[in-house]
Amino acid sequence: MTMRARLPIVLVILTLQGLIGLAASQTTQQATRQLSGELQAALQRAGANAGELRSALAKASPAQREGMEFLIANMPDRDLAALSAEFLLENVQYAYKVMQEVPWGGSIPHEIFLNDVLPYASVSERRDRWRKDFYSRLMPLIKDCKTPARAAAVLNAKLFASLKVRYSKDRPKADQSPYESIEAGKASCTALAITLIDACRAVGVPARFVGTPMWTDRSGNHSWVEVWDDGWHFTGAGEPTGEVLDSAWFVHRAAAARRDQPRHAIYAVSFKRTPLRFPLAWDASADYVSAVNVTDHYTNRKDATPAAEAKLSPRLRFSQDEQAFLATPEGRELAKLLKRYFDASPGERGSVTFPAEMDALLARRPLTVRKLAWQAYVRGWSRKQYEADFKADRVTWDKYTSPYGLRAVGKMPENGWPLFIVMHGGGGAPKAVNDQQWRIMQVYYRDHAEKGGYLYLAPRAPTDDWNGFYAEYNLHLTDRLIRQMLLFRDVDPNKVYLIGYSHGGYGAFFQGMIMADRFAAVHASAAAPTDYNDAPRNLRNTPLTFMIGSADKQHGRYDRCKWLDECVTKLRGDQKDAYPVKMEVIVHGHAGLPDRDKIRDVYGYVRNAVPKHVSWAVGGTSGYFNWLYAPKPRGGSIEAVCGGNTITVTAEKVAELHLLLDERLIDYSKTVTVVANGARCEHRVEPSLRTLCETLQARGDFEYMFSSRLTLTLDGGKETK
Repeated sequence: MTMRARLPIVLVILTLQGLIGLAASQTTQQATRQLSGELQAALQRAGANAGELRSALAKASPAQREGMEFLIANMPDRDLAALSAEFLLENVQYAYKVMQEVPWGGSIPHEIFLNDVLPYASVSERRDRWRKDFYSRLMPLIKDCKTPARAAAVLNAKLFASLKVRYSKDRPKADQSPYESIEAGKASCTALAITLIDACRAVGVPARFVGTPMWTDRSGNHSWVEVWDDGWHFTGAGEPTGEVLDSAWFVHRAAAARRDQPRHAIYAVSFKRTPLRFPLAWDASADYVSAVNVTDHYTNRKDATPAAEAKLSPRLRFSQDEQAFLATPEGRELAKLLKRYFDASPGERGSVTFPAEMDALLARRPLTVRKLAWQAYVRGWSRKQYEADFKADRVTWDKYTSPYGLRAVGKMPENGWPLFIVMHGGGGAPKAVNDQQWRIMQVYYRDHAEKGGYLYLAPRAPTDDWNGFYAEYNLHLTDRLIRQMLLFRDVDPNKVYLIGYSHGGYGAFFQGMIMADRFAAVHASAAAPTDYNDAPRNLRNTPLTFMIGSADKQHGRYDRCKWLDECVTKLRGDQKDAYPVKMEVIVHGHAGLPDRDKIRDVYGYVRNAVPKHVSWAVGGTSGYFNWLYAPKPRGGSIEAVCGGNTITVTAEKVAELHLLLDERLIDYSKTVTVVANGARCEHRVEPSLRTLCETLQARGDFEYMFSSRLTLTLDGGKETK
């Protein structure tokens, strides 16, 4: 082919290139004209403050001009009329500066930088001049971080301790600015999120404000943070989860959000103007915060299973000091060890080794280790075992299944939900009758939200038998039900109550006495204890009230109740603080007793999980009772009293007994003296992380994890060890 032959092809290529270049130029000019139009409109709305904004535009360097234009074009009118050129120039200068210094700066998409690093505010908070200050304070904290996700995790663990800010409902206002929160020393979830977002942006981590106006279970609103690292990832502000993002107590609640219901959707704030407005739960009149609906990000997650919500409770949150510790190598190693143990199946746990230094750490930081162990437990193997039942609103054991109705009354208290397990009447009757009784019980007891929020749970008896609520399988079912609620519904383990009427009242007597250590209080109406046995001994530390009609003589109900009252009176003797049991006799028959306000009456009772004096008629299914464990819990009795570092045990017909101890009962710096049926023995007791993990796994109750175990081998009531 000659040069002449090629020429037309070359001309065609050049022509196409020219057309493409012209089109690109026209597109750029069109965008510039549009941006200039937005700027012009913004400057007009600025009124008397337009001069400050024009000065900021004129003084911005060419490389930073686009960022300045973006801010002014999109800022709300309140800022157009108030922000100074000095404020904006410093904000823009340090936003661009930090992106040149962090390892991930070049990998952040430009539009993400503009919308989620550059902005000086999130929602309706006061406009603080925080960027230069936070840059200087916080860059040293993240100097070793290679990714924005890692930097965000480190900040979440260390920031609030360094600023001396903690979560509290007793804060001046919801939408505090960072410096307002620092001044107050306390902040709401909204203010914590604002502060963490500003901290992230100061060190070049894209971050945005996320929240919902109301959870679908109507337990309230919530705010949290998303950070960008090749996609958006969420974290609770002031609620660090180690190096892991996309993990929080609210995962299950977020998974139940509703995209098409504005009140129950999840929104992320956008500084760039959008057609959608972020619904500020604390200020419904503010309509200047733009948003995008991100509900699908939470409802479509493959792991959006019922997450443990217990971390919400302030008693289980990590303090500022604890957050700083968890970010250390020692803290991270502890978290990994606990995760390894609680993720393992029962057959695998024995192979998990516990280094001696971890026992020493437990001795130094018992509460921190307990919180971290609980966090690992509720995310581990046990969660998977109960998950299907929880989703199906049922509890199962062996061949028995008990569906339940569950509803929330009021707002969850700070220490978690109190749980009322209420059992219906019926019993030995056709299925349709028991189903009807179950439906009645789901609304039978009057709501008393004024006392405080709680969960109202009405289980359906697993059978239609006469003893459907008071056979041994019910002990397993109720134990599993409580575990399920502790795992998934953030229940306060010290505020679990058992109530029943008629058939359900028999269940309350039976389960409430045998499992007395699981309940804050028990109430039974129109029922009676089923056997004349030693179970009332277990009520030393558990309130039990029972209401009986004076004319309710069928099946010996009144006489049996009278026997229990006399039995407890004898057990109590002259001890004023023991056996808080009360019989209420109403001049009435069996049906229609005036007990529908019993939730109000018992709401204030709180379980003492580790009383100093334990009385136990050894029985049940687990072998555990308060801080005692009998491997063969079939008969016999135990009186155990802890006074100082001396534990006195009186046992009958018990061959082996384990004393489960920790700093709530003993002083580890001193020798523990055990006197078992008169035989005295000295013990040097040390904390053991394995024991703590084993007892938590065995009971599934935050209050029943113990650091030490003393095993007493008994022969005819005499200690042989």
